[in-house]
Amino acid sequence: MKRNLVLVLQAALVGSCGSVSESSTKSEFTAPNPLLRGEIQRRIDSIPYQHKEELLDNMLWLAAQGEVAMDQLIDALAAQDPKTRSSSTWCLGRIGDKRAIGAIRQRADSEEDEIVRLELARTLLLLGDFSKTATLISGL
Repeated sequence: MKRNLVLVLQAALVGSCGSVSESSTKSEFTAPNPLLRGEIQRRIDSIPYQHKEELLDNMLWLAAQGEVAMDQLIDALAAQDPKTRSSSTWCLGRIGDKRAIGAIRQRADSEEDEIVRLELARTLLLLGDFSKTATLISGL
């Protein structure tokens, strides 16, 4: 009975660790610890409800986290809220990691909101990708 309990606990530990390591091996970015991951997500989720200085402070904080926030910011490019998509794009541009170019370019090809599309194009240009320059020119 004691052995069965040990086996059950080991299986539970392996299962819980497997999901964490699976998500971290899936990404090329450094994963945040669980506490930081939760704070990053909380801040991304609060973007639609923020304005002016509060929003800017939040976006600067997210960008300051650098690589550890990139997976969640890239995921936020697909958020329902255009403000979240645009703000996440801005944060990725502020981080400046060129590995985000592929995800941003992919989103730019399917983005329907003009403001978000312009932010995606601006961020691509900032990261050194000129593929969406025509979008910026047409926005003038």
